[in-house]
Amino acid sequence: MNLKNEIKDFSLNFFSLKGKAAVITGGNSGLGQGFALALAKAGADIFAVSIADDHDETRTMIEAEGVKYHLMIADITQDGVCNEVVEACIRTFGKIDILMNNAGIGINEPDVTKLQELNGIK
Repeated sequence: MNLKNEIKDFSLNFFSLKGKAAVITGGNSGLGQGFALALAKAGADIFAVSIADDHDETRTMIEAEGVKYHLMIADITQDGVCNEVVEACIRTFGKIDILMNNAGIGINEPDVTKLQELNGIK
């Protein structure tokens, strides 16, 4: 077998996500929005979960890639909400193939001892 022919025959279709459904927490802002767009460009339908509405900014970008987009406004830190997200995605797209846990907050605090106070840890 000739390795040069194998490399030459390589195709980006091996990385296609066409027909896959992705759940992305924090998927309509910052890095999550970037990840959502990247997965959409690869062909995945996007189910974004966020605590804030972005007034269809992400929807416009994602749907321009020819895939489906759904935004669920939810706080995944609340009991039972993650189960609701799973059920909603399955109702919307029929399945979940990809899960990207991206939701979070950024705290600009140079004194790390104050981070515990911000998180309610004593």
